[in-house]
Amino acid sequence: MNKFTISANEKRIRESEYTAKVIFEDFLGTQYEYVSSASSDYVLYLGTGNSEKKLIVKNLFLNTPNGLWFRHESLPKQPLEL
Repeated sequence: MNKFTISANEKRIRESEYTAKVIFEDFLGTQYEYVSSASSDYVLYLGTGNSEKKLIVKNLFLNTPNGLWFRHESLPKQPLEL
């Protein structure tokens, strides 16, 4: 399997690194490199961070403003849209 480079913002970096570890290392069993960036979303590059092949994944949960972090107001409205 190809190696990924995952680029994400330093905001809540421990949570972000943990999420990447669980998905890519624990679940998919693939190697990855984690680098910080100014992007507010996850950017997954196939191979190195210089690759033109990339996937951008919105980081809605970890980008919650500090004042709303772990507050009822920041939870998704029910029922969730599918």
